[in-house]
Amino acid sequence: MPVLPPRPRPALPLRPPARLLPVGLAALLSGLLGAGPAPARAEEAPPWQAWPVRSATGDNRSDDAADLAPLTAGLAGVRVLGLAEQTHGGHEEFATKLRLLRHLHETQGFDVLLLESGFFDVEQLQQDVQAAARLRGKASAARSSSWARGAPGNVFYMYSKSVEGQALMAYLDQQQAMGRPLLVAGIDSQHSGLRSQQDLARGLRRALRSGMGGARGRALSEDAGWQAYARQLTTLFTLSRQAPPAAERQAFQARSQALQDALCAVRETRARPDGAGWWCRVVRSMDAQARSLWSNGADYQRDQAMGDNAIWLMEQLHPGRKAVVWGHTVHLARGFQRDPAHLQAGEVMHRQWGAAYQVLQFSASGGRYLDYVSLQEADVPAQPPQALEQQLAREHPGQALLVRASAPVTLPQFAYEYGQGGVESSQQPGQLGRHWDWLWLLPRISPARMAP
Repeated sequence: MPVLPPRPRPALPLRPPARLLPVGLAALLSGLLGAGPAPARAEEAPPWQAWPVRSATGDNRSDDAADLAPLTAGLAGVRVLGLAEQTHGGHEEFATKLRLLRHLHETQGFDVLLLESGFFDVEQLQQDVQAAARLRGKASAARSSSWARGAPGNVFYMYSKSVEGQALMAYLDQQQAMGRPLLVAGIDSQHSGLRSQQDLARGLRRALRSGMGGARGRALSEDAGWQAYARQLTTLFTLSRQAPPAAERQAFQARSQALQDALCAVRETRARPDGAGWWCRVVRSMDAQARSLWSNGADYQRDQAMGDNAIWLMEQLHPGRKAVVWGHTVHLARGFQRDPAHLQAGEVMHRQWGAAYQVLQFSASGGRYLDYVSLQEADVPAQPPQALEQQLAREHPGQALLVRASAPVTLPQFAYEYGQGGVESSQQPGQLGRHWDWLWLLPRISPARMAP
């Protein structure tokens, strides 16, 4: 599968070490600045640099982040960082991501969190949480919403119904209560949450009737075709892959295009949730969802729309802010495309932001994880001895590592689902230094747990 050529060597020099660098400041600065003599034969040294890091397995509120100094330095100039999980079912992956989110938000100015979850659903919850914060201390606060209460059924279930995901939701509520909230948004064009099922169609109709989208938009909300369109949305939000008859499908797509023409053409002085630009993204997301599901992936538009949603959120709704993207590697890695007309979201974002978009990948040398589809535990499969994870594990047994490469690493390595395939098997194997900038290697992982 064709991919973009590797990006130029990072401006930050990376001297491949012959052994793991200690975390002492002098050694750390030496590694970052490239001090010291180069190896006599460059081909004998691996094209990566590694630092020991602490594994996160639980609460990190009193975290000593000294081991994150190489990452902090390497993110200078980065506006959007993808935290990419191979599987949605690894306890240590989730715990470490939460540790990194704390560090990035509380010390590095990343104040937007983009979730692999429905664009419409997450924004509705964000509005509820912000409204509840304004009501805090008043009598009506008893009905207030929170991420912990509102996420189940509306946010992707591995982020809202697992013990690890609920720790993320608790952190969002904590930051809201402390007056330093993360601004949370969903980027997924695939909608299946309760808020979509209950509120999306009527919310869109209400916006059109109010005059959003002009006379054309108002007419589309009142004519005879609206009810058929709304019925198709009801089925669509169940994630059914059963395509409607050809005539109904054509009518749906024609109305979807007409709605986009009406809403996306509106000039707004400032983007806002529930504005014309936001509804434009909602309609385009639903169109992408229909095309992806009804073609059984042949016209897979989900990821392109995910990337476009992220760009709209950061360029229109949150300009000038920095964001962490929390999602699966197959969505966040750069350089992946099913074909030139169907890009993965990470490649869409990379083409928009270039070097200001980086990706941190997680992997493990062994252990078990929870298969998020079957909810059954599975082993991390054995790798060949020459695999990247195995080589690092032999050199630094039992040690969690942060790794960065100065060139694409061509050794065998895990990319997503720990080599177990799925729809992602259509993508070529990923590489550190080509598809992601950083690797956080865990010695072992254990399965995520679903909350009672």
